[in-house]
Formats: sequence, structure tokens, C-alpha cells
Amino acid sequence: MLRRRGWRQHDPFHPTFGHAVWGTAPGSAWVGDDRGGVSLWDGSTPSVSDDIGSQVHDIWGTGANDVWAVGESGATAHWDGTSWSSAGSLNGGEINALYAVWGSASNDVWAVGRRGAMARWDGSMWSVVAAGL
Repeated sequence: MLRRRGWRQHDPFHPTFGHAVWGTAPGSAWVGDDRGGVSLWDGSTPSVSDDIGSQVHDIWGTGANDVWAVGESGATAHWDGTSWSSAGSLNGGEINALYAVWGSASNDVWAVGRRGAMARWDGSMWSVVAAGL
């Protein structure tokens, strides 16, 4: 993780490689790593740390109480402001790794993976969407 203050490498959590960073405000950033760990960085120390069970490729949210992480094996996880929980795995078929997550609202979240695979969260479940490629 690079931290602004003369840009230097900083590993506040543990000696794994950070794959994803998403923040809600200065001094508040989620970091996902290659071992499945997700940690909340408050600017000086990690205050929350959990494991989603899969290498984390991307993190995104609508705010501090609605954060999504996606990764290997089609893993999806959601932070509700209190804890991380699995939002299901999209493993199988076309989706066996998710590389990016983004949305416009808590009931409109999109994840993309290998070979143009896409899925949409509608607020209650994931649905695989045909990419049309």
C-alpha cells in the first residue's frame, strides 16, 4: 500500500501483497490482500480485519456501511458496517474469478470476471448476466 506523505510503501497489516484498496474518506480505507484478508485502515492502524476465504481482487462500496469485496473462485463478500459476510460464490459455469466490482446503489452492484463474465446484485441475490461478447 502506498500512503501519501512523500509516497512510501507501507504494510500496516501483514506481509502479504495488497490487491485492492477502496476508501470512504481520508483516513478510512479498506485493503484486500492475496490471502483473502480485508482490513480497515484508519490512517495509522488496521481497526477491523477479517478473511473472506479467497484472494481479494477488488473492493467497492456505496459508503462506510455498504462495502463489497470480490475475488478468486467467484467469491463475494459484504460489509454491513459491523461485520463481513459471504454474499455467495459465483463459482462454476463462466465465473470462476471476479476481478472488479462497482455499482450505483446498494441494490445495483456489478461484478466482472474472466472472459467477460458478469453478475449483478439486486439487493437480495446475484444473477449471472450474459455479456453478449
